[in-house]
Amino acid sequence: MARVFWASHIVGLAGALFVVPQPTKPLSCSPLQNHGAFSTVQVKVGVPPTTLDLVADTGSNDIIVQSCLCKMSGDCPAAFGKCYSSKGDSASVDTTTSVMLAFGSGEILAAIGSDYVQVGLETVYANKSLLLMVKQKLDMTSDFEGILGLGRPEVAPTQNDDPHRVSIPGFLEIAKDPRFSMCFNRQSDGVLSLNTPKQDRAMGSVGQMHWGLDFRGISVGDAAQPVMFCSPADKKPGMETACGIIPDSGTTLILGSAKHVNLLFNDLCQRWDLCRATHAALLEELEAPGNKSVALAEGKNNGTVETSLLRRTKDDLRDSLISFRAAMQSNASTSGKSHELERHQLEMSFTFQKILQGCTRWLPEDGDIDKVLPSLFFHVAGADGATTDTLEMKPSSWVIETPAYVAHITTAKILGAPLKVVAITEENVCQAAFQASEYPTTLNGQVWIMGTPLFYEYKVHYDREPKPPTMSFAREACGSCVNSRPVASASLTQQFTGGRLRFIDKISTPRFNTSMPF
Repeated sequence: MARVFWASHIVGLAGALFVVPQPTKPLSCSPLQNHGAFSTVQVKVGVPPTTLDLVADTGSNDIIVQSCLCKMSGDCPAAFGKCYSSKGDSASVDTTTSVMLAFGSGEILAAIGSDYVQVGLETVYANKSLLLMVKQKLDMTSDFEGILGLGRPEVAPTQNDDPHRVSIPGFLEIAKDPRFSMCFNRQSDGVLSLNTPKQDRAMGSVGQMHWGLDFRGISVGDAAQPVMFCSPADKKPGMETACGIIPDSGTTLILGSAKHVNLLFNDLCQRWDLCRATHAALLEELEAPGNKSVALAEGKNNGTVETSLLRRTKDDLRDSLISFRAAMQSNASTSGKSHELERHQLEMSFTFQKILQGCTRWLPEDGDIDKVLPSLFFHVAGADGATTDTLEMKPSSWVIETPAYVAHITTAKILGAPLKVVAITEENVCQAAFQASEYPTTLNGQVWIMGTPLFYEYKVHYDREPKPPTMSFAREACGSCVNSRPVASASLTQQFTGGRLRFIDKISTPRFNTSMPF
C-alpha cells in the first residue's frame, strides 16, 4: 500500500478555527523506455490490466490506446504492437460518439471509452476519457500502441469556438496531478515523475494550445553572442512575441523555419575553420573554367597547399559537388549564368551539412564532438516577458548519427570507354538534429519545436496549476526510476557520455497541426 502524506487545511466554524488534515500525493515515477527517436511509458489499462507502451507526449492531451478492433479490421498493422480489448467488467464504450484527431503525422479515428488507467502508482478511472483508436492514417509503420498526452491544460472555450467541439480530460486532469517532470538518459531509461515539487525560475506558458515559451533566438558559441533571428527587436506591432518555441518530448528533432535554420548553419560554418576553408575551396572550383573545374571537382591536386584533412574533406564532398553542379547547370541552361547561379546557390549551410555527414573524417579518436563544434544557446522567456532562461545545447545534443543512403560516383571502363557510375549505399552518417518546418502564427511569429535533444540535457518541469501554467528547466542528472520512486543519483553511463553522438535509426515526425494557433 502506498504511503499517504497529509497537509493541514484551516477551516472556520462558528467563529472557531480547527485544522483538518488533507491528503497530498507522494512523488512517484515511471521509467521512460528509450527508443532513440521517442520514449514510451508503461501504462496499465482495464481490469485485469493490459500493459501498453504509450508514447509520452507533451504535445497532446489525450489518453489514446490502440483498440483490438483496429487490429481485427486490418486498419492497424501487426507491427503497431499490443492492443486493448474493452471486454472487462470495468470497461464501457460510447457507441454513439467518435472523434477525429489530427496530428502532424496523420489522423486517428477514435471511439470514446471508459476504464481504469494506471501510470506508476497513480490509478484513475477515465470516465468517457479513454480514446480507442479504431482507424488510423498515420505516417508510421511500427511501435505505436498509443499516446499518453501530457499537454498543457486546455483554455476555456469562447463563443467563437466550434459548438460541436468535444472536450475530453486527459490523465493529469483526471488524476489532479498539477506537476510533473520528464527527462531522458542516453544509455538507459528516462524518468517521468508525477507530483513533483514546485520549481524556481518557472516561466508562464505563452502558448494557448501547447506548452510554449517566448523564443528569443540562438547564440552560437557563447550566450552573449548576438542572435540572428527571433530577437525581441524583430517583433512587429500587434505581436506578443517575435517567435515561439514548444518543448515537445514526442518529436525527435528540433524544428524551425527553413530561413532560420539556414542562417544558423551558415553561421556555424563561418565559425568552423574546416567548414570555412572547404567552402572557400569549393567556391574557387565553381569559378574555375572548363576542364580545370572538372579536375578540381574530382579531387585532383590543384597545386595549392592544402592540409590533409581539407583535401580529404573536399574528396568526400566531390560526389555531392558534381551532382550539385549538374543540377545547377540544368536549371541555368537557358540563362547563360551557370557559374553565377552555382555560386549563389552553394551556401555555407550546404557545405556545413555535407561536412557533418562525413564526421568520421574529422572527429577526434575519442569521438568527443564537443571538442570540435560550439554549443548553441537558446534564449527563452515566460509570458510575463521578465522571467527568462538560457538553455545551452552542447554539440553532442544537437548532432546525431543516423543511417542514410549515400551516392558515390566512380569511373569505370565500359567497353573500353570511361563512364561515371553511381553507387548507392546505406551508411551511418552524422547530421544536425534540425529540420526545416514552417509554423507561422500571427501573434507569436514562427514557432519552433524543441524535441528530444532538450530532454537529454535538462529535466523539464511542468506545472498545470498556475495561470498561465509554467515550465522550468533543471540542471541536474535525470537519475532513474526504481519501484516507482525516483532515484536522484545517476549511473556512470548516464553521467559521462564524453560528447559522443546518439544513434537514431528512425525519426519520429511531429504531431502538431501547424494550421492551428500556437
